[in-house]
Amino acid sequence: MILVILLTLVFLSCDILQAQPNLLWGRTYSLSNYSDGAVDVHQTNDGGFVMVGSSTLANGGESWLIKTNGNGDTVWTRILGDPDSGVHPVSMCKTNDGGFVIVGSARSPSPIGAEDVWLEKTDSIGNTQWRKYYDNTDPRHSFDYGFSVQQVADSGYIIAAIEFDWTGLEEGQYDFWLIKTDPDGDTVWTSTFGGEASDIAYSVHQTIDGGYVIAGETYSFGPGSPDFWIIRTDASGDSVWSRVIDGARGANEKEVTVRPTYDGGYILAGSSSPGGLLIRLDASGSTIWIRSYGEVNESSSIYDIEEVADSGFVFCGSTIYGLDWNFWLVRTNVDGEIVWDFTTGTDYDDWGRALDVTEDSGYVVAGNFCGSYCDTYLMRLVEGPLNVPVTDGVPASYSLSQNYPNPFNPITTLLFSLRSSLFANLTVYNLLGREVATLVNEKLGPGTYTLRWDASGVSSGVYYYRLQTEEFVATKKLVLLR
Repeated sequence: MILVILLTLVFLSCDILQAQPNLLWGRTYSLSNYSDGAVDVHQTNDGGFVMVGSSTLANGGESWLIKTNGNGDTVWTRILGDPDSGVHPVSMCKTNDGGFVIVGSARSPSPIGAEDVWLEKTDSIGNTQWRKYYDNTDPRHSFDYGFSVQQVADSGYIIAAIEFDWTGLEEGQYDFWLIKTDPDGDTVWTSTFGGEASDIAYSVHQTIDGGYVIAGETYSFGPGSPDFWIIRTDASGDSVWSRVIDGARGANEKEVTVRPTYDGGYILAGSSSPGGLLIRLDASGSTIWIRSYGEVNESSSIYDIEEVADSGFVFCGSTIYGLDWNFWLVRTNVDGEIVWDFTTGTDYDDWGRALDVTEDSGYVVAGNFCGSYCDTYLMRLVEGPLNVPVTDGVPASYSLSQNYPNPFNPITTLLFSLRSSLFANLTVYNLLGREVATLVNEKLGPGTYTLRWDASGVSSGVYYYRLQTEEFVATKKLVLLR
């Protein structure tokens, strides 16, 4: 029985790795001497990228936008929110005028101590045009949080939030809170959904008929604690239908993201102890399929998902590699079956929080890499062969290519590129994170390097190879099949 399981793992991995994406570049950004991390990312009209995130400082923290060019080099940085308001960004979207709108929570200007939903609009270069606060209950006892925002057809905004009020209650509770605003951020209407326990809305999108779909977790309804909860509303925020979904792994469904799909249905992505889940629904909210991802005995979390041109999906999150969390990006077909599975990270915990599909059908993923403290990390990937751009004989970016052939027996070729002179380490690890072979461990000049690994003394199986420098880290899988 053990032999059969191991063989299945190897052959599944072979199928995945034949279509592995290539990492064009990865960049780290630090705005403080403590911890930084991005929570959302989008490609901009000029081919660059914009990230929103926050930094932890000795005296508190601050939130920011970072704009980069197409190679990940910083163009500008802007600080968000009122001074000392403790803004906490969660989501961002591009606006019709080329600017950005960011949602999260912040201490409202008055009274001190209340936490309100916060929405801030900037122009295309990150300058604040307006900011708004939303409070659905008595502000003396209110803790309200925004999680998702989208600009809608009338150029206003729809916000998925939660309201919390412990006035008169022994224990407080959260409810789904849907906020519709006009283009200036002024409230048009709100809708609240919830039961006797807490219900938390994480994601919202407008549907093709002008209504909305909102998704989150519920402790009020369903057999689990919590379960996924999805609500379909009309254009006025009134409920059309709702569904409670108990995931394939049975309990603790949370941190859910929802996207309408090209065929009028929906895709939900989230976490279900101990792994990640995708749930495909039709237009009426009936379940088409449920898929779980990540090893059964390991932890994995999914934070963002997008549909791609062939009606498949790509999602990002974090998964356990060895003893630590790593960046995780997975591409599936329309039925949720894995096409490829990509991980990268440091020797500490790293988190892939948000992704965007780029104009060339590649991907950009943002989150954080951690050591003693965490830095914001942005990586750019493409499918298909990796063509390393060269300037005056020097690669224009750092990269680590997929080994070839793969699977292999017993010799394979690895290729990587460095755009500057630095110390490089290229090491092969097994699935437990134990070192199998060190292929490079020295200072190298800029250039593209090709080397062969002879694994004659190594057992068949799935392995990771990691390139690590001061400025770049990348990890890929390889399969030795005898």
